[in-house]
Amino acid sequence: MRRGVKYFPKAIYQVDTFHLMRELREIFGHGSPVVQELAEAREEDVTGAAFMAKLAEACAKLTDPKKRQRCRALLEDLKDMPEAVVDYRLRLRAQGIPTEGLRGVGAAESQVDTFADRVKHRGRSWSRRGLAAMMEVLCWRNTQRLDEVMKRVEAFLVRTQVSLEGLKRQTKQVLQCVVNEGVEVLRAHVPITDAGRTRSGGLSHLMHRIISGTTG
Repeated sequence: MRRGVKYFPKAIYQVDTFHLMRELREIFGHGSPVVQELAEAREEDVTGAAFMAKLAEACAKLTDPKKRQRCRALLEDLKDMPEAVVDYRLRLRAQGIPTEGLRGVGAAESQVDTFADRVKHRGRSWSRRGLAAMMEVLCWRNTQRLDEVMKRVEAFLVRTQVSLEGLKRQTKQVLQCVVNEGVEVLRAHVPITDAGRTRSGGLSHLMHRIISGTTG
């Protein structure tokens, strides 16, 4: 993975914060003040020197041989790239590169997991049609096409002298009419339901069940 930066001159290697902090918690213990101090040390300078010094100091104080060995292995792994433990946004800002809108490493993983919950029907889910529509809108936004569509909508509203609130109100009215029509259909009278079960040969009972939705 680290060899990838050789192919991209302006690329920087970044240690994943989630896995780094998990490793530290497993070595020093969950809720350990040492872990908090190491997390703060990552923010002290963009070279990562403060973090490495704090990690070496904490490592020397470990009494468990296995944990001390694991900590030393981590130090050995990071010694040639201490700056990689620092949040990449801090490193970019130090180079004068704006970072507004950029998210921390690991944010994408949580979003992918949420996405998987939706499409794999774990809890609330998206239909294929709805998902395709969202992906289409995202593509429009990333290709500036969405801006063009919104400008056309705004121009249409100005030309027809219809406000956005008015358009929303009319849409609600149309939806209400559709709902009302549907309700009226459900309320429509079926004469056979007035006949007794014997006289209708059981059809009245069947129609009552169909109308009430209890045919299953």
